[in-house]
Amino acid sequence: MIVFKVSKEKKGEYGTILNATLPASLRSWGNLTEINMRLSRKYGYQGQQRSFLSANCPTPKGVPTTSFKLARTSFAFIGGPKLGSTLTDSCVVRH
Repeated sequence: MIVFKVSKEKKGEYGTILNATLPASLRSWGNLTEINMRLSRKYGYQGQQRSFLSANCPTPKGVPTTSFKLARTSFAFIGGPKLGSTLTDSCVVRH
């Protein structure tokens, strides 16, 4: 199991940071080929179902859809490269 520390970022585009270090037993096995993560939290607010990804779609008046940066990842390897990627998504204004 890999334990992630959850912290808040006070500046920048993203508000939540997940940070983890691979346990020594995993680092000595060789190649890490895949990480899968599923984050989920559902709750009720003012009678509506919400989740971490619940949000409005703030677009200028008359613009029905927009794209936005949803998440950014980065991986750093001791003695090796640092890799990163940004995931974008879109939202549609509900009337």
